[in-house]
Amino acid sequence: MRLNTQMRIISGTAKGSQIMCVPGDAVRPTPERMRGAVFNILGADVVGANVLDLFSGTGSLGLESLSRGAAHCVFVEMGFGPLQALRKNISGLGFDDHADVMPRNVFDIPTHLVETGRNFDLVFAAPPYPMIEELGTAKELFNIFGEVLEKFGTSHVTLNLQHSPRSHIPEKTDRLQRVDHRQYGNAEFSQFALS
Repeated sequence: MRLNTQMRIISGTAKGSQIMCVPGDAVRPTPERMRGAVFNILGADVVGANVLDLFSGTGSLGLESLSRGAAHCVFVEMGFGPLQALRKNISGLGFDDHADVMPRNVFDIPTHLVETGRNFDLVFAAPPYPMIEELGTAKELFNIFGEVLEKFGTSHVTLNLQHSPRSHIPEKTDRLQRVDHRQYGNAEFSQFALS
């Protein structure tokens, strides 16, 4: 693991702090430009929010949320290397009292979120691009996202999804409606609310 001088917290109490990443292409942290744009869209909704960061990797989205005043973040990640870096990032930034790490598979997460005792205001998800570019897996993920928002979200919960232009992203599912969509180079951002 290494500190990535290209990845840092953009704003808030930890502004300028570097984020530890893992080498290689297994983890794709959300680019700084895209993170900045996403958090400009979210604005004051972050302050005091309960956040769920799915496929959190080394935690750039959840950590940015905590730096900007979120009350708490639950990070969900399974990879051994990313989990080590994530835990070091949380401690290094002083967010231990505001974070929980769940080493779980996102496909099983609805059965485990009860353990948190929380309802979430913001849900972030940055699944591996190949996963959401495969139609069957993408449909399964959107079923899970819908279930998570419906069962564990507040009345104003949003899903904030990072994906590639080739991803299978619906405008509407039986539970979710896309309310925003932006492109940042070879990455895209879509925001969903309960329909």
